[in-house]
Amino acid sequence: MSDHGLLQNFNCYCSSDGAADNGALMRLAPVPLFFYRHPIIAVEYSGISARITHGDRKAYDACRYYGALIIAALHGETKDSLLNVQSSSATSKNVDEPAHTHRFSDIASEPRRMLSPIQGYENKPLVSLEEVIRPLISLVPDVEQMVWIALENCKNPKDGLTTDESASIMLYTMEWQPYEKSFYVILNAALRAANREYLKPWFSYLRLIIHALQKLPSTHHVVYRGVKSDFSTEYSRGSKVIWWGFSSCTVSIETLNNERFLGKEGARTFFSIECESGKNIRSHSYYAEEDEVLLLPARYFEVIGCLNQDNGLHIIQLRETQPKFPLIKFNTS
Repeated sequence: MSDHGLLQNFNCYCSSDGAADNGALMRLAPVPLFFYRHPIIAVEYSGISARITHGDRKAYDACRYYGALIIAALHGETKDSLLNVQSSSATSKNVDEPAHTHRFSDIASEPRRMLSPIQGYENKPLVSLEEVIRPLISLVPDVEQMVWIALENCKNPKDGLTTDESASIMLYTMEWQPYEKSFYVILNAALRAANREYLKPWFSYLRLIIHALQKLPSTHHVVYRGVKSDFSTEYSRGSKVIWWGFSSCTVSIETLNNERFLGKEGARTFFSIECESGKNIRSHSYYAEEDEVLLLPARYFEVIGCLNQDNGLHIIQLRETQPKFPLIKFNTS
């Protein structure tokens, strides 16, 4: 299954609806054991492995669940937690939760300086997702496998997007373990780099995902991000800031209070953002339950207010505005 050529030509959907017994579970273990270093891939392949002989959705879900249990055990989850169905920690904490919240709180990685505009990508032709990631295979571990998973999940996309367009958004939201190897982390590092040469391998992907996002309606209301640190001294009232990377936001500030995000204790900074160009990607995210709004790169903000509260909480209000000159070029054809 690690051979990409074989994966492309292999059809695992050999069974049909209604075919379900314990055979798929009996042979499951090698799949999560082989892919245990990459929990998202391991869980996805665990479910797909069932469909070779058992096409019923119950078999697929059961194999995903037990695959997640095996992964959780390999990553140090206790027996009591594995057996505690109420906590669901075996199927979420060790597979998804520690990783997929980082996307909403990577503000500390933003450079506090003016960079040269993001340009050049807009002249690239629109091609398939599998083609645009070819220059990235050496930069992003397991990107071909993740693209395959995204494409499989986006066969019936919403909002008038094509499968490749929807999958380009889903790929951005997926997270690897360790999270530092995630697609979005490496992409945003290139967007935030002063040397724009680092961005060139990403041009074709940027062309595809930005084209896809431009087809979605823009969100004109307040969204939120946060970070477990005190940023109040770096965002003074009246100052202007630029976020060069893609910025993941939530529509509910209560989400940030969740313990798997920022929690309710310690130094924390909530950003309340009046956005004009946000895109709700819930229908195209790998984590649809998060109701994520994605801000495009090179967004320009004015700090309109700062509030320091108890328990280490700082709230900073931002308003999206237009810079004197464009910081990113878009294809207008």
